[in-house]
Amino acid sequence: MLWLWILLAVLGVLIVADLAAAWFLIFKYMWRCPAFDARQRLRALGPDWESVAAQANEGLDWVEAQPLEAVSTTSEAGFELRGTLLPSPTPTANVAICIHGFRSSWRMDYGASARFIQGCGCHVLFPDNRAHGESGGKFIGFGCSDRRDIISWCRYAEERFGRDCRILLVGISMGGAAVVSAAGDPDLPA
Repeated sequence: MLWLWILLAVLGVLIVADLAAAWFLIFKYMWRCPAFDARQRLRALGPDWESVAAQANEGLDWVEAQPLEAVSTTSEAGFELRGTLLPSPTPTANVAICIHGFRSSWRMDYGASARFIQGCGCHVLFPDNRAHGESGGKFIGFGCSDRRDIISWCRYAEERFGRDCRILLVGISMGGAAVVSAAGDPDLPA
């Protein structure tokens, strides 16, 4: 009978440890990612990344000198999604929607390439993913719920630039997973 009590005690300890690990992982990786300074994060990369950080900072300098516009839409869950629009200097019906990665930001992921994307003849829309930056939401969607947010941003682009606008979806890391998932959604505007 003693072995049964020992087994139950070990099982209890394992359950408590499992729950503690689950809570740790939820709060560390799934909980809201606050806004951060991309330049500060680039400095923190260290000396091995100096050339990459220099290119990224150069791109950020260019982006920040452009007429950026704060934009927003509403998620299907009812909270506000915020983003930044880099308008094309020439009239165009092309819109690139650039989705950043896990616990990142558009400045970090697209600061160095924004000039190139806009130079391809596009308005460039940089949404903050749910639970990132300025957007609402408590939990990071890991691309699953983000796909519905991408559809909301596509509808925003159609309202803003016309139903005939051409939308290019671009994603990095988790943003790429969300873009691929959204691409297969039947609600994605054509």
